[in-house]
This record gives sequence, structure tokens and C-alpha cells, in this order.
Amino acid sequence: MKLKVKKLTSDAQLPTYGSKQAAAFDLYANEQVTILPGHTMAIGTGLAFDLPATHYLEIYPRSGLSLNTNIRISNAPGIVDEDYKGEVKIIIDNIMTKFPNPYTISKGQRLAQGIVRFRKEQDEFEEVEELTVTDRGINGFGSSGV
Repeated sequence: MKLKVKKLTSDAQLPTYGSKQAAAFDLYANEQVTILPGHTMAIGTGLAFDLPATHYLEIYPRSGLSLNTNIRISNAPGIVDEDYKGEVKIIIDNIMTKFPNPYTISKGQRLAQGIVRFRKEQDEFEEVEELTVTDRGINGFGSSGV
């Protein structure tokens, strides 16, 4: 499938795959920003996508960035709907607390990964008075084991 991508600035980088077997493509920062400890910023990619009908884009963290820094994508996975035509931005948190340091994201840095997925038709919702009874019931958040 060929994806239609619009560069919103002349120096924006189109997505690339890290290898022929990579499941996701890399998305690049289109600006240099410094994120202070405990702060969150939306970093522009300089790209807008024209996704095919019934498709959407999921945005995931890059494992190396998560392992080697205190930078996290705060809403992972991020979702870009097919009808959104604006700039794709990556929402980044600086979770540094022990030795509070700002983190600078360089322009052109690989910041996140994307996967285009097929979207089934939207579900319909029916309000009910009672839900089906199960052994688990309302127990959550680790109730089935750690």
C-alpha cells in the first residue's frame, strides 16, 4: 500500500523503516525543543497523512528512546484518525525526577514509530441495566495475578 504523506515544511523527513522486516516506520522530530523535567510537549513531525478509507495510524514509543532516556510518549499508543488532516505531533513527557535535567530533542531525531492499521466498522452501543455475570466481576487492576 502506498501512503500519501504531505510535508508541511520543506525539511520535514518522510517516515522510514529501520529494516526490511521492521513492523513499524520511524517518525522524526521536525523541530528542536527542550523539555524540562516533569513537563509535556507536543513535538511536530512536519507531516500530515492522507490515510486510506477505513484505516488509522497508531503511534508507539521507540524502545531505545524509552530504555536510554527518561522521555516517554504520554498517550501511547497515540491514534490518528483517517479524517484528521493536520500535522501529526508526538506528545512527549520528561519523567526525570532523580537528577532533574532538561532533555533536548534534536530536529531530525527518530522520535516514535507508526503503524497504519485497518479499522473495522464502528460499533453500536446499547444501554443495558445489567451486565453478564462472570467469576471476575468488577475485580481489576491485578486481581487476576501479577
